[in-house]
Amino acid sequence: QGDVLMKLRYWEDLWEWRYRELKEYRDEHGGCNVPQSQGGLGKWVSHRREEFKTGKLSDERIARLESIGIVWDLREQEWLDSFEELTKYKAENSDCNVPRKQGSLGAWVDNQRTFYKNGKLSQERLDLLESIGFSWEPIDEAWMTHFDELVDFKNENGHCSVPKVQ
Repeated sequence: QGDVLMKLRYWEDLWEWRYRELKEYRDEHGGCNVPQSQGGLGKWVSHRREEFKTGKLSDERIARLESIGIVWDLREQEWLDSFEELTKYKAENSDCNVPRKQGSLGAWVDNQRTFYKNGKLSQERLDLLESIGFSWEPIDEAWMTHFDELVDFKNENGHCSVPKVQ
């Protein structure tokens, strides 16, 4: 029985030590997303995520890890980070039409449209994108904008012969 208690104490001490190490990592790096390649701490965080997914992590430990900002679902966090980047893009450019060739954000925007067209975008994500004025068909939207401008021109000038802008 003494050996069992020593092993339990060892695992408890190790948990506390890694928890403190994770807090230090968070303070230094701005988050708890420790790569697995980061050695023991990275593996420890990965194991905690696995325990969380399988329901093997106690409520007390979940609360402690959440209190320091652990992210359980990295894919969801990556999506939210890209959404935040898109929100900043919209603030600077007044639309969400990031060109496909404009790095990772352009590819992400293109993927969201593809997921939407294929019915693979969750309602929650769809609602978030629409809340910032995301356009699902930017080419059609641009066409309609120019058409409306042409209608306004015709109403003002009585014809559709728009002069070329030089």
